[in-house]
Amino acid sequence: MKTQSGTTNRSGFANMIPVASAALLLVLSAAVIAIVQQSAGIHFRKLPIYAEGNLQLRTLPAEYPSWKMIGTERQVSSEEAKELGTENSLSRLIIEREPKDSDEPHVVDLHMAYYTGMIDTVPHVPERCNVAAGVQALGTPVVVKVPIDFSVLVKNTEADPEFHGGIIWQARSPTTFRRVNLPVGVENLRLRVSRFRDHRGEDFYAGYFFITNGEVVSSANQIRLRAFRLKDDYAYYCKIQFTSGTVRSAEELGVVAGRMLDEMFADIMVRLPDWVEVKEGRYPPERTADGAS
Repeated sequence: MKTQSGTTNRSGFANMIPVASAALLLVLSAAVIAIVQQSAGIHFRKLPIYAEGNLQLRTLPAEYPSWKMIGTERQVSSEEAKELGTENSLSRLIIEREPKDSDEPHVVDLHMAYYTGMIDTVPHVPERCNVAAGVQALGTPVVVKVPIDFSVLVKNTEADPEFHGGIIWQARSPTTFRRVNLPVGVENLRLRVSRFRDHRGEDFYAGYFFITNGEVVSSANQIRLRAFRLKDDYAYYCKIQFTSGTVRSAEELGVVAGRMLDEMFADIMVRLPDWVEVKEGRYPPERTADGAS
């Protein structure tokens, strides 16, 4: 009996060795991964980040040289904010002061929404939301150019294009006269536009693009590729959407959006994190204080 018991104990101990080895291997692997992650500056967990002073989108000025808001800002209810997935948003009607290319001034519904941190929200885009609301989609979305007036922009010569992924252009705000960094890629800014028919049988166009971690993209699928780069410890994106029934084509909506951005872009960017400052380690302030990279 003693021999049998001794054999059983030794057998049980032998069976435990692979389990203990596997557990030890997992612990060591986790430690090695953590060390490699830290030394390589890799961040799987994305932190929220906000504009300087947490300036909200709804504080965008109501009047510009060529555009002004009609009526008052549309207030978003708590239920709408929950559905939208953010409380930092803007929704207003804007009218052209003097028509440039038509008999009637263009009227644009400008909508913006800001998201940050571990972004798992599916962006609310017209081709999904309008159809869900019962509006008829006419065809498939097209991507059109948004012409920006570069004659009024200057290059930020202190921002290395290779480090930042492209030239950093600066625009001057017509309301504050301050020069502000624009996102990378404005030279190729595109609007994803869809055509719709409402319940009254009237056609309108809706187009949008995103600014995510200091870059412009026109597709929701590109957000995660930009906002979840392994070496970025912060993540955000902002949807900027233009809707109008006074334009005659998707291309015309792109042109109108460009004219609006010529005057508003700098003020919009003041309400987003300055990614040049983020990438160069100067923002947000707590980053310097706690040694985050």
